[in-house]
Amino acid sequence: MADYSKHHAQAGKIGGLTRAARRTNEEGRKAAAAEGRMRRFYAMVPDHITDEVERARLANLAQRAHMSRLAKKSAELRTKQPAKQRRAA
Repeated sequence: MADYSKHHAQAGKIGGLTRAARRTNEEGRKAAAAEGRMRRFYAMVPDHITDEVERARLANLAQRAHMSRLAKKSAELRTKQPAKQRRAA
């Protein structure tokens, strides 16, 4: 059986070095990623709400609701998994 963890570590290192070589502005990269991620939640805010502060608050609440749903689903899947498999992971 192949050592997948070693392969993934090598692929991650190559990807990280490639990204670092292409982009020197780390804060700009993080800001662009956060903006792209939040765009989904801003789209959930009704159009009739025009106040930017209120739109940001509602987008943040939509994001928190989404993360809570993911956490709930993850917990449900972990409790359905047999104990033998949980220890192996």
